[in-house]
Amino acid sequence: SSDLILTKHIDADYFKTASLPVFTDATSTFYPDANTESSSVDGYIVNDPEATSWATLHNASAGTATYDSNVSLYIMVQCGSNSNTYKEISRSFMLFNTSSIPDNNIISSATLSLYGYDNGRNADAFSSSLNIYSSSPASNTALITDDYDQVGSTEFSTTINYSAFSLVAYNDFTLNVSGIANISKTGISKFSWRDKKYDSDNIAMSWVSSVFSERNCYSADESGTDKDPKLVVTYTLPIFAPTVTTQAVTNITGTSSTGNGTVTDDGGAVISERGVCWNTSTTPTTANSKATSTGTTGAFTASMTGLSAGTLYYVRAYAINSAGTSYGNEETFTTCSPTTATVDWNNSNVQEITLSACRSFTFINGKSGGVYTLMINQDTSGGWTVAWPANVKWAGSTAPTFTYTANAVDIVKFVYNGTNYIGIAN
Repeated sequence: SSDLILTKHIDADYFKTASLPVFTDATSTFYPDANTESSSVDGYIVNDPEATSWATLHNASAGTATYDSNVSLYIMVQCGSNSNTYKEISRSFMLFNTSSIPDNNIISSATLSLYGYDNGRNADAFSSSLNIYSSSPASNTALITDDYDQVGSTEFSTTINYSAFSLVAYNDFTLNVSGIANISKTGISKFSWRDKKYDSDNIAMSWVSSVFSERNCYSADESGTDKDPKLVVTYTLPIFAPTVTTQAVTNITGTSSTGNGTVTDDGGAVISERGVCWNTSTTPTTANSKATSTGTTGAFTASMTGLSAGTLYYVRAYAINSAGTSYGNEETFTTCSPTTATVDWNNSNVQEITLSACRSFTFINGKSGGVYTLMINQDTSGGWTVAWPANVKWAGSTAPTFTYTANAVDIVKFVYNGTNYIGIAN
């Protein structure tokens, strides 16, 4: 068999108002195999005992002949030449290898189309009708006479009258719920084409000697595929928001930390953004503070900056695709609380300290009118904060902005007035 696979491109604006889950669809066209078949056959079975009762003709368990390599298929109901006898019922079979449809996809619509064939015998003595049904031949690649009764009676589409069946174009049978359910995503989809008014409904025609209703269509053994029986299936893959988990925060300092997350499933769509979000209250979202990380699925890290020392934070990893935003489980962490560092100005008016943790300074032994300089170095990790004693006063009442990157150096000068240390530069 051969198939055509088409894809649909959806404008990004569609997803701004779409409801979850969002679906995208693909369409595949399937044909029966031409002779010699490898996976799917089409053909017809004739039951032609010449003259018998309607019940015997209709209810037979086997036909009298099979044809699965002709260039056409046909269906027929015919009266016998003898009074109140019936001569022939013919039923067509068409199988399609639809196993390429992904198992997790949802079939949303399907159409089975037959291209009419004019062999000069397309009579309609009984104003009959036709439809598509199921079939279950013994083999997927050949028909036998015992397959005659291996046809269903549940109509798979809207009935078409013989008179409306085109002999020069495709006739489309849009499959209903039952017809769609007959399509296999793992193997062969098996259909039959039958006279509906008399054969499928099991109603004997009003007898008229030798007259018949017949319709023909091309089979897969016609050269090319432009007139072959075809099954066009539209199926959709649901797109869901991603699946993401949050891991414990690492590299915690007074002003920064490392958030950790894992996108375990992209939901069937491209991850457009991932990262961590945090807040000082529970259930943070991307509307709060956030940090992003490049990539799609798998583990990731994101640098969380601008934190306050000694503060409890709530953090969640998140990921975004076209279906929406998902959040992982919530983790908590507390930025480091400063430990006391005593600066004794008796040791020197210029002192240096390298931070390897958050520090809270205490100044002792300052002399009124004294000018003091403190050099503050970040260690190789950086991110460490300082807290000043209550008797340190800043110009404009605003403490200077420090540099928290690794190995950064800040210099602060104070003038002591006997009560307070006045910060004069940094």
